[in-house]
Amino acid sequence: MTEPIPPGKGNPVAGVIVRLHVVDDLATWRVLALALVRNAVSIGILARPVGNVSQVEDLIAEIAFQAARELRLLAEPLFNGGQYTEALAYYLPAFEIYPRSYNGGVAYYVGRCYQLLGDFAAAKPYFEYVTDHFAGRDIADSAAYRLREMGY
Repeated sequence: MTEPIPPGKGNPVAGVIVRLHVVDDLATWRVLALALVRNAVSIGILARPVGNVSQVEDLIAEIAFQAARELRLLAEPLFNGGQYTEALAYYLPAFEIYPRSYNGGVAYYVGRCYQLLGDFAAAKPYFEYVTDHFAGRDIADSAAYRLREMGY
């Protein structure tokens, strides 16, 4: 497990907190790459070589998308196997990196993990995120159903 290091205390990616609860080389490196690119952009190192700000933002978005995808793929078999706490170790960082990941699916499954673990208060904001950001889609209807199911 990697513990967060406060900014300015020897943290090479100042201002970025990286919380990894798993040790998987591909996922770990993708998350760290995202943090490093964001830090390089924030201090102006990467902005010139890449071109313009739009290109940098596109690069960050692509890295975030791919990192969240890898984490989601690692979480799915755990969720399907009923290992909800273990699945959260992958789903939560995926949501933090790219909240809209999997068209709301990551947020939905974070909510489902918490719901199935009996922590309705923790599940609620993730289902609400899905209903707020993906209105009119089946996943929003499913999230609304889960909220009603929990009494909200």
